[in-house]
Amino acid sequence: MLYHVNPISLPFNYHLGVKTEVYTDPKTNQKKRRAPQTKKQIYQQLLAQANQNKITFRYVVNNVWFASADNMMFVKHDLKRDFVMPLKTNRKIALSIEAKKQGRYVRVDELLLEADTTLTVYLEGVDFAL
Repeated sequence: MLYHVNPISLPFNYHLGVKTEVYTDPKTNQKKRRAPQTKKQIYQQLLAQANQNKITFRYVVNNVWFASADNMMFVKHDLKRDFVMPLKTNRKIALSIEAKKQGRYVRVDELLLEADTTLTVYLEGVDFAL
């Protein structure tokens, strides 16, 4: 976790990924290792800790790896903050609230967007507009 206020950036929390659980992959029947927590759980715990420690922030900025609907909902509803997250090109969005209600979604990579265009969209699995 990095706290940034111009011109300073300070690291304030981290998580070392350790794969301590051994399991057998049902497809290959090979032994593999995995972490006891998912990346979503770790992401939300780190942000909740920042919030609990009264670190003041308005936005959460992260890469596409953490840009899930669950994490967006967590930041918006639980932390009461806004966020900046890129979307994978295969994510489905509705272009209006009516389209969302009717389940009419299009993939991000199917949109023809002009440069410097803003667009309000409704992401599948997220209950607020982006």
